[in-house]
Amino acid sequence: EYARKQREADIAGKNVRATALAAYQKSRIWEKYHKNLTPQNRAWWRSQGIPDEWQDFWQLGYIWNLALHRTINRPAYTIPKFGFGGEPTNLDYRIIDPPQNMGKYRPIKGIPQSVFIPFPAYIWHIKECFIVEGSKKAMVLTCNGSLPVPEKEPLAYPFVIGIPSCNSWCGIEKRLWRYERIWIMLDPGAEKWAHKLATAIGKSAIVVELPDKPDDMVLAGATRDDFLAYMRKAQKK
Repeated sequence: EYARKQREADIAGKNVRATALAAYQKSRIWEKYHKNLTPQNRAWWRSQGIPDEWQDFWQLGYIWNLALHRTINRPAYTIPKFGFGGEPTNLDYRIIDPPQNMGKYRPIKGIPQSVFIPFPAYIWHIKECFIVEGSKKAMVLTCNGSLPVPEKEPLAYPFVIGIPSCNSWCGIEKRLWRYERIWIMLDPGAEKWAHKLATAIGKSAIVVELPDKPDDMVLAGATRDDFLAYMRKAQKK
């Protein structure tokens, strides 16, 4: 009886999440957020390492009054996410000046967390990728030429996947079995989780330990040679 009720609850929960996801996809709210971008908003994205043409490519956006609580609103920048087939999966709000004890990032409630994929159409056409924490890090490392790209890859840019957090992988570890090399570059302090993720992926995964957050390194002037040095060091371990 308990197992039956549990199964029914699981099915009901899946139906609720599927309904919420369908409503989000139908709303296409990320397009409205993208149209909200002012020159000032675009300048903020550029200050984070993401040029205007990439802001348009990823349909990055802005909302001036995101409701965080009954009486708390904040402006936020928006990052839509798309799945392996290009379908909308979720959206990250990057909150400006969040209240104390509230994080900077928040997904849409009621929809399963998802990873950020920079080029969904190419997900199965490449042999090498990188995994970092967060959508913004993935975008910065994709568009700034700071990571190497194998000669035979079909893209001129590195393929950088952003997981929601060091311990939230959204099942990506089960979907990269075709890849010949997967570089895991999580934030300093997340080494334990990086190695757990590498173990879950398998022998193609290599953990690269960095001295700082990778997007901060890029903004501070780190070059492709700097990242290559850490990658070579990781290969020797």
